[in-house]
Amino acid sequence: MLSIERTLLNFLQRLSGIATTTRQFTEKLSDSHTRLLDTRKTTPGYRYLEKYCVACGGGWNHRMGLFDRVMLKDNHLAAFGSDLAAATRQAALRSRQENPGLLIEMEVDRIEQIEAALEGGVDIVMLDNFTLPDLRIAKALIGERAVTEISGNVTLDTIEAYSEIGCDFVSTGALVHKSVWVDIGLDWDRAL
Repeated sequence: MLSIERTLLNFLQRLSGIATTTRQFTEKLSDSHTRLLDTRKTTPGYRYLEKYCVACGGGWNHRMGLFDRVMLKDNHLAAFGSDLAAATRQAALRSRQENPGLLIEMEVDRIEQIEAALEGGVDIVMLDNFTLPDLRIAKALIGERAVTEISGNVTLDTIEAYSEIGCDFVSTGALVHKSVWVDIGLDWDRAL
């Protein structure tokens, strides 16, 4: 037992910290219907363990890898040309054609992209690094035509304001990379 004590404690402290941090975030969302998502920004080799801890803390897992949905980001759109609206629409349409059984999620960083993403048939619009006023505009534009996810600069200090927008989800990698290890010890009692 003592030969593996430190390794086990390191695992427990790290993983308990992720669950605890997630609980702190979810408590800030408790008065809204917005749910907390994790990201794929995990420690190499620990993804499933860290995502399990997020679930234990009250968060929702998504995007376990590059295989379970299509995620379109700015670099993907650039491959479809310099006209942003046309590239957005075309990337979504082609993704749907080539991956009929997968959800299509698109990261947008401008309000001007939203309509083209919706015309392309995306299932989820990730609103990346939007200001609060722009998030309100974006949510009004999208309405119920797609699932909405807020991402970028989500912290314990900002999450409550984001929850008031009315989006379906808010995602953050901070659940893993900003978590603080929980102090757990193992004390051997010789009297027993």
